[in-house]
Amino acid sequence: MYIRIAELYLKDGDTTNSETFCTRAALIINPGDDPVLVFRHRICHAHIFNRKMKFLDAALRYLEVSVQIPDNIEYLNQAITCTILAPAGPQRNRLLSQLCKDERIERSTHYPVLLKMYNERFISSEEVAALEHSLLEHQKVQTDHGTVLQKAIREHNVVAASNLYKNMLLDDLGQYLGVDAEKAERTLTTMIAEKRLDALVDQMESAVHFSQPKVDKLNRYIQKVCTHINNAVDEITVINENSMEIVA
Repeated sequence: MYIRIAELYLKDGDTTNSETFCTRAALIINPGDDPVLVFRHRICHAHIFNRKMKFLDAALRYLEVSVQIPDNIEYLNQAITCTILAPAGPQRNRLLSQLCKDERIERSTHYPVLLKMYNERFISSEEVAALEHSLLEHQKVQTDHGTVLQKAIREHNVVAASNLYKNMLLDDLGQYLGVDAEKAERTLTTMIAEKRLDALVDQMESAVHFSQPKVDKLNRYIQKVCTHINNAVDEITVINENSMEIVA
């Protein structure tokens, strides 16, 4: 009954009450209950997260359900769409990795975009426009940063730029992203504040400095260790020389 009520509220567009009854159902439902009932509950929860634009949570639920019915590509497609719409960062990267390992993924219409996201390559405005047509109405909602999709792709392209450049002028980054310098800076500062991007914005120079690649970081770490070892060897040498003088 709780699941049925949650489904009806969701059909009416009332995600708040739908989530309330879906949560009540979760308190009493068990994995060993009627499989159809468990399935309906998981789908309902996924739809609620989707409607509330909690795309990471929605993608995880859709992916779980798609594994249960591997022949049905619909829920896998929804998992892919929600992953694309989710904010760029480590959590989405894990989802991208999980999806790209799925053998069914090539059957999805959004596979090329997903693959570019996984490989952190630039996604063009033409690809964004084609993807926009396939979205549900609530996924096309406008935000202060454009549509949800535009914001997600812009953040992804920032990550793509950080793999190509060590630093960029904000004007150049804006052209790369297809927005003005102010919007590019706002995207950067949001991602940096939420620890989804390792970079530094220099407002005096109107530039952004991306962190160096992992290989350079490893080289710096090795260099630091070698320096400490050399210092330790020098100190041991000095101690040995002093000890010999005392003995003499």
